[in-house]
Amino acid sequence: MNTPEKIYRYENEQEYQVLKALAQHVPKSCDLSAIINQMFVLMHNAQGIGLAAPQVGISARFFIIEIEKNRPLVFINPEIISTSTDLNIHEEGCLSLPKLYAKVQRPASVKIQARDASHRLFTLEAEDILATCIQHELDHLNGVLFIDHLNDAAREQALRRYNKIVAKEQKKAGR
Repeated sequence: MNTPEKIYRYENEQEYQVLKALAQHVPKSCDLSAIINQMFVLMHNAQGIGLAAPQVGISARFFIIEIEKNRPLVFINPEIISTSTDLNIHEEGCLSLPKLYAKVQRPASVKIQARDASHRLFTLEAEDILATCIQHELDHLNGVLFIDHLNDAAREQALRRYNKIVAKEQKKAGR
């Protein structure tokens, strides 16, 4: 696996295909340290709180989260073991659809099992924004974007807003 150089974006057709694909299992023998470090750099530069491997062009089942400063979390081959029946609605955004936000309903808490950067197995119970972020990033590993959780009308409206954002960026860049 190559060290990632950029965050893949929804509007790029080739990058979109990677974002929508099912990510592959990561073998225990795989050293992800350089990739993970670079993903944290890319995520911080983009002012994000989570980033999944497919978002940097890597079809592998892992993601990173850092909601609390200097408390980085790495999830390799994650599986949600259980979710609460209670639901929360949070406004979500995505580094692959920058500047687009929408309210998404998800379980309020989750219990997840994964491996850390050293491939040690761990279990974590999360609620609130961490639970939302875990579910959002895990969705990326399954080719699902946050806008896929919106009803058809809300998704169409969100994509119209996003197309305007992209057009404005391209005009500003002189394209």
